[in-house]
Amino acid sequence: MVRLLYEATQPLVVQTPKRKFVVEPGETLRLPPEKAEPLVKTGKLRLVDPPKTLDPVEMISRAIKEVEQFYASGALRWARDQRPELYRRMEALEREIDQLARARALGILKVRLEQWRELIGKMVRDYLSQNSKERAA
Repeated sequence: MVRLLYEATQPLVVQTPKRKFVVEPGETLRLPPEKAEPLVKTGKLRLVDPPKTLDPVEMISRAIKEVEQFYASGALRWARDQRPELYRRMEALEREIDQLARARALGILKVRLEQWRELIGKMVRDYLSQNSKERAA
């Protein structure tokens, strides 16, 4: 699980399964981006160690280039026709990525791009596996 470093900009009460404590302004804590995102949006936390690439367009471009290295022509059409649930998950993730990029929510964007790459990887593996079974039959 990815955890990024955040700094409190105002006092926060943090509840964990074992205890409850206060984080004072200027103090830092490591959180998964999904948990920190609402607090970042309201200005209660700020990201201390943002991903090395601060430009969401560059982050997305890099993810696309990585996917191009293993993508198989026809896999997207196959997923749309044969695996509509996978296709819908991918579309929903792409919409979320777009929203995160526009909001410059870089920590969670990084996590969602990794999930997107993994999902496309699964789609391509399933597509290639299906094609090899059809050719063998």
